[in-house]
Amino acid sequence: MIDLLMCGNGQWGGLGSNIFSSAQSAPLRAKNVSGLLEYSDITQSLTPIVPRAVTISPTGHILLTLNTASTVDVGGRDLVVWGKNYESELGNGKKGSLPIPTTLETPEGGRFLLHRRKAGEVKDLHGKVWKRGVKVEQCAAVGPSNSVVYWKVTS
Repeated sequence: MIDLLMCGNGQWGGLGSNIFSSAQSAPLRAKNVSGLLEYSDITQSLTPIVPRAVTISPTGHILLTLNTASTVDVGGRDLVVWGKNYESELGNGKKGSLPIPTTLETPEGGRFLLHRRKAGEVKDLHGKVWKRGVKVEQCAAVGPSNSVVYWKVTS
């Protein structure tokens, strides 16, 4: 099992423990993302879901990418969000803090997945072809009161 431990300022729910506390000195397990298991078709057993990336904003919101596509290709990796959401930075269509990690959803109601694929062309900022046939993947990042999902060249 793999746990995500959080401590510090939880005023906006950023600790992921479903409480709003002003300070937490001892680490707490973040709910909904700690101790997760999935069935692996490869090993024919339960395996832990490993966090791929966690990004924490200085203004109090968190984006976590779960490596749910590691054992079987489901088309992407889950994006989980929580914390301060006064500027709609969590991308859930609301403006209220979220104290528990929650899977981000698409406008149609399905799971929002970060995808990987082979790009036919990658262009630079001037529109010129930079590379062809390279692998790209979507990544999530945060900044003060904002979040972004972008494509990154991986090979």
